[in-house]
Amino acid sequence: MTESERSAEQVVKGGSLVLISGLLAGTVGWIWGVLASRSDIGFGAAGFGIVSMANSVVISMMAIAGGLHQSFSKKISESLVTSDELALKYSRAGFRISHLFGFVFFIPLFILSIFLFMNQDSLMGAIVLTIAIAIYLAFFRDNFIGTLGGIQRFDLIATVNFMAMVGSISIGFIILFLVPPPENATLALITVITGPILQIFVEFLFLKKDLPFSLKSSIIGETDKNIIIETLKYGLYCALPMIILNGSIYTLQTLFYSLFFRPGPAIPIPALQQLSSFLFPESNIIGISAIFIGYAGIMNAVAVMAWPLVPALSEAKAITESTTASEEEKSKNELLIDDYVKSSFKTGFNLTSFFIIIYVGLSYSLLYLLHGPEYTAGYIPFIIQCVAVAFTSIDFLISAVLMGLGEGRKAAISIGTLLGANIILIPLFIILFKTNNPNNALYAGPIALLLAAGVILIITFHYLTKLTRNPRNYYLSVLGKGSLSAAIAILISFFIDKFLYPYHQNILSFLLGGIILGVSYLFIMLFLAGYDEDDIKLMENIGPLSGFAKMARSIIRHSPFYKEKEDKSTKT
Repeated sequence: MTESERSAEQVVKGGSLVLISGLLAGTVGWIWGVLASRSDIGFGAAGFGIVSMANSVVISMMAIAGGLHQSFSKKISESLVTSDELALKYSRAGFRISHLFGFVFFIPLFILSIFLFMNQDSLMGAIVLTIAIAIYLAFFRDNFIGTLGGIQRFDLIATVNFMAMVGSISIGFIILFLVPPPENATLALITVITGPILQIFVEFLFLKKDLPFSLKSSIIGETDKNIIIETLKYGLYCALPMIILNGSIYTLQTLFYSLFFRPGPAIPIPALQQLSSFLFPESNIIGISAIFIGYAGIMNAVAVMAWPLVPALSEAKAITESTTASEEEKSKNELLIDDYVKSSFKTGFNLTSFFIIIYVGLSYSLLYLLHGPEYTAGYIPFIIQCVAVAFTSIDFLISAVLMGLGEGRKAAISIGTLLGANIILIPLFIILFKTNNPNNALYAGPIALLLAAGVILIITFHYLTKLTRNPRNYYLSVLGKGSLSAAIAILISFFIDKFLYPYHQNILSFLLGGIILGVSYLFIMLFLAGYDEDDIKLMENIGPLSGFAKMARSIIRHSPFYKEKEDKSTKT
């Protein structure tokens, strides 16, 4: 394996660590969501909608915080190529920008919460205050995450995310089981605050130890205004792609559903009744849709694979454009960029297609068994949503490539168009679909996202092939093999589910369905050489998959497609 290939593997491994930690924490959160969504144990569809609606407000605001930390990580990573002092200036600028934005959102929400408390609407006031604090903490947290990303310590970010998520969700379990309804649904919002607090604490400990410069000096000291403007400008470009990474593009559906269905109890202040429709939805439609959003969040963890690309590509590109670098160094880093993109694109899409086969193949059984019969009204929209999330995940992966190569404007325009299309299409489709049956409105959000993300994928794919040196056929091969493997696995599973052994009978039949889907997909992918030797080596480095790696290597070496793949690698 060449040096560039080893570096590319490290980037993919870094993304994989963030992904796996997110999936582990997300699994704990999923268990909490399953229990909370059930009417016999938790809040039921209506109560779950209340919790999800309030969380969606916070998540939507976090897109800006995430965009800023992407900018911080890019600028710090590029600066470390030349000097630690310049990196320190960018880190200091990031701290100023994050806190400025945090206060801009916090102050009006805090004033609104005080106004609500004074007008004897303590419940509404408490929720708005919770959201205000959570948004400020998100900006504080993402400043530190950006710095960790800048020094490419994604292993530490993975640890931070896992510890904070599990700690926060543990509090959610305590509230769910010890606090009686309906107070438990509102009190569960505390978890939105506890997560960022835990993250900030752990990040502070890591940064104090691993930064190449003093953490205190990155907070206190003079700041170059030009650096602040430069970092802020790029951060705003990056904020639009972040609507995918942090899930804001999905919570947008929840926001619109709350406008078209029963708004909830009126509050004493007429002028704020419209606001109450955002924070107190009662329709089952919103609760059912919120389940889609939760699963989209787990599946969207694949987008995290793209995160390490931004600083890694930025550093490599900075060397290729450096006047002091030798021609050999420039050539080596051009090859490095190609390997980064190839490895991340293949790994990201293969993981995405794996999620698709599980969610699509088990959609009805999953909703029926885990959440309750009331949720099965949305199992077809759920399938559409899963495919749409796959498109948006790849959109973000390519956008990360664009950001890393200094094409943040193209990424921002692409994802901005995706956002704008959803803002227009979702309410339009809700109006059209809910005419005959309110449940038909569940199709509105997923179809709008699918159409918009599909069109944007065509555009971003064009950018990808134009701005990187990898052959177009390579990307098409990855897409084709993953899609074909997923389609065949789903068809096999569908036949068994419908005609031989229904998966929704009990938990054991559900698990059997998952095994059938997973084994079918993996075998077909190996047969088509959708996985190669580099993927097998990556599996060996990931504990739970190391045992499977030996069998996978045996299958792939007997594949009729393997020799052709090997010849390509040799030519490269």
